[in-house]
Amino acid sequence: MTPGRYLALRRLAAGLSRADVESLAGLPPASVANLEEAAGGWVVGKLIDPATAYDQLAGVFPLCPIVLRRLATRETVRICLACGCSEMDACDDEEHGPCSWAGPAHCTDCERKGVLPE
Repeated sequence: MTPGRYLALRRLAAGLSRADVESLAGLPPASVANLEEAAGGWVVGKLIDPATAYDQLAGVFPLCPIVLRRLATRETVRICLACGCSEMDACDDEEHGPCSWAGPAHCTDCERKGVLPE
């Protein structure tokens, strides 16, 4: 998974459009598209810095800086392909508590909601 795909999954799980995020984070138009679609541009220290991206998006929607950095350094991270949560930033439902893994690529929260990856 790419860092951009992770950001897109977390944004979509929060129910936000790219324009919503840009407005809430005070970013110029097309900034979120550039972050989400940066083909190969997520090399640490080059082009897009994961720390800068996290700082820009923090507070707008849930994401984990550790996951973002690991993906940028091409480390393997287990991520739900439906909502983008991981072991480091699990879904946390008031009624059901934190999610866990229901399958190899989706969490219990997404399974309960019927939102499964394609």
